[in-house]
Amino acid sequence: MFGQKWGDMNQEHPGLTKAKRLVKQLLGRDMWIWPQVRVKTDFLGGHYGGYAVFPERLNRGSVIYSVGLGENISFDLALIERYGSTIFACDPTPKSVAWLRQQNLPEQFKFRAIGLAAYDGVADFASPRLARNVSFSMARHASDQETGVTAEVACLATLMRQNGHDHLDILKMDVEGAEYDILENVMASHCSIGQIILEFHPEMVPHGLQRTKEILKKLYQFGYRIYAISADGRDFSLMHTR
Repeated sequence: MFGQKWGDMNQEHPGLTKAKRLVKQLLGRDMWIWPQVRVKTDFLGGHYGGYAVFPERLNRGSVIYSVGLGENISFDLALIERYGSTIFACDPTPKSVAWLRQQNLPEQFKFRAIGLAAYDGVADFASPRLARNVSFSMARHASDQETGVTAEVACLATLMRQNGHDHLDILKMDVEGAEYDILENVMASHCSIGQIILEFHPEMVPHGLQRTKEILKKLYQFGYRIYAISADGRDFSLMHTR
């Protein structure tokens, strides 16, 4: 859980990233989709590890959940610095927990070693396939069944209740394929969320591209609209418009 974004040194030129995505779209391996609403956005965090947010109404009182940290919290720290918001962060995977223990974290960064899931209980997280990587995943590959860790997980409604929250201003997720089941649960639970910001991982689940289209359609039905998409077509920022 979880997600790791590599440093700026590994980034392609944005034009090359867009060109690669166009090729995938032409081959039917990516969606033809664009932002649905035009709003002012702020891009926060590193070039890799950052996301677009809708800044209106973000302030010191904003409640933000950041799920899936890896070894990159540039987005979270930027939110704290720019708006003074409190970040409720969670990631139960060992590399992330160990890394966070070595950081000098601000008071507004509230961390808990628990995973976000579509249920309350425990879950198996597959280890990253390369030792240098950080990302663990609940969307386990068949070849990963003998490796990984088991960790406590909870659904979003449970975490919000435990924290005394009835509304989130932002839910940010980088959860390596678990986002589909989590979003289904979030909508079924009618959690009140102003913005949902996430990375999709269609390659990690069966029929991933179709599942992405289906979950986006359901989010539209619940009143969400896309206001930003990353150049590679993986990071989506959505806002509730009702």
